Amino acid sequence: MSIRIERSVYVSNDIGKLSGLTPIVQFQNTRAWVLLGDPGSGKSTTFQTLAQQEGGTCITVRDFLDGLRLNNLQPPLFIDGLDEATAIEGQTPFALIRRKLLELDTPTFRLSCREADWRGTVDSQALQRLVVEKWGENAFAELHLAPLNAQEVLQFAAHWLKSTDEVAQAFVKEAEHRDLDGLLTNPQTLRMLIEAVGNQSDDWPQSKAETYSQACAKLVKEQNEEINSS
Repeated sequence: MSIRIERSVYVSNDIGKLSGLTPIVQFQNTRAWVLLGDPGSGKSTTFQTLAQQEGGTCITVRDFLDGLRLNNLQPPLFIDGLDEATAIEGQTPFALIRRKLLELDTPTFRLSCREADWRGTVDSQALQRLVVEKWGENAFAELHLAPLNAQEVLQFAAHWLKSTDEVAQAFVKEAEHRDLDGLLTNPQTLRMLIEAVGNQSDDWPQSKAETYSQACAKLVKEQNEEINSS
């Protein structure tokens, strides 16, 4: 069973400064926006949730560029997974996405990627201009996915621990005590910490590197057990 949490974002203005927190659902009527975030921050999950809420289509960049499902796309388009796309004949993924959007008469869309991929590239700026030239200056927004807040950390922890709020609170306090609180605000690293530790209070990793190692070892063991039992 999945968990649905409404995420918030920071909004970048014309000079690159970020505004205060805003619920991402408030951008439902914006023609186009890009959602920037670190790996594992929850961009894909956020897109899937919003696509369901807005009656849009969530599609990977690869499928979008390959022309898959184009006859059944329902705007807004949530184009996800830019890191999976590669340049073709010297054209960057942003240039390829822009060309495909032009073929579709620039529908309402959302794009997710890492900030490093978006920032300062000529083709990302051209993609933004495509929207502004058709829909006006306020038609495009640059959003930065905010880290999980304290309440969201507890919600995710309780869900993945399959336990009560009290157990989740104890888990978070122990992580903070061990200086592992930096892993809590990213959904991916939070889940890895939970995979590594579970409910074993005496089996905590001593560092972030050990956390990743224990989590990966546990995942491999679970996969091997599934294979051997099948």
